[in-house]
Amino acid sequence: MCLNQCFEMFIKEKILGNCTPSTITFYEYTILKLISFVENQQGDLLVTNLHQYSQPYFLALKDNPNLSPHSYNTLILGVKIFTRALFSEKYIEKGRL
Repeated sequence: MCLNQCFEMFIKEKILGNCTPSTITFYEYTILKLISFVENQQGDLLVTNLHQYSQPYFLALKDNPNLSPHSYNTLILGVKIFTRALFSEKYIEKGRL
């Protein structure tokens, strides 16, 4: 399954799970930043190959002088929540990120 499809399913599940609008906005912002990074490198990606881009993404965030430590940690948190959902749905293997 492609990364964008997984993202759409994740967001729909969160909306149906009664997450607040601000939580949905948080997920959209943080995960779409990752997707944008991956698409700039590769285009749409099979989710099973996400591990190839996670570390370069985290390093790019870390190297961004305009990003505060708090913002960095916030972006990482959103990605962690998304990847945990991917793992629980068996789209990715544990330890592959």
